[in-house]
Amino acid sequence: MIEFKNVTKVYKNGKGIFNIDLQVESHTTFALVGANGAGKSTLLKCLVGAINTFEGEITIDGRDARTIEAKRLISYLPEVVEPPLYLKGIEYIEFIVALSDKEVDQERLETLTAMLEFEGLDRQIRSYSKGMRQKLSLIATILCDTPWMILDEPMSGLDPIARRALKEIFSQLQGKRGIFFASHILADVEELAQEVAIIDRGTIIDRGRPEELKEHYRSATLEEAFMRAVR
Repeated sequence: MIEFKNVTKVYKNGKGIFNIDLQVESHTTFALVGANGAGKSTLLKCLVGAINTFEGEITIDGRDARTIEAKRLISYLPEVVEPPLYLKGIEYIEFIVALSDKEVDQERLETLTAMLEFEGLDRQIRSYSKGMRQKLSLIATILCDTPWMILDEPMSGLDPIARRALKEIFSQLQGKRGIFFASHILADVEELAQEVAIIDRGTIIDRGRPEELKEHYRSATLEEAFMRAVR
């Protein structure tokens, strides 16, 4: 389980996240949804250690999230992917996977590149488009084979074929790993997530299964339920 206990991070402009209490069960696909600037990325950065100065407590499977032991349990895809441009694609994947004390599963690599229609592992990343860099980083994150994947806007920059493929990959991993992802694309969330938390102006205002939220807000879609929740 990932658990946030009274987590607060306030920036100089007064924005941030405030008194977050949230539990994410193991082997669950859990979505954090909110508008731009609502606090999604800040919460995930506190979780993975990109932000260390916050109040409260975060644990990953019972371990303090700031510890090396906890970090070994997660792989992280940031919202903005900036891999070293001088590396070849395959070199970047090998480097990222090695950080989790693993070796690249070649069969799984071939499967993922085929599903995402990714070509160019032997080329330098400087030649990649934004979408290719996103695909590369997704492949590396998945191949780390950690108990938890933490993904910030994983669909960003993907073409329709890759988006469909990533949804299929999520479906294959469901129940095998914890997937905690942030998104503002509610149609994707409704299709992928088993549970959803809504964050608005730095505060969790509701959570539940997509069907529960739609029923609670008397809405036909999760997007409509979200709009009613934040208003």
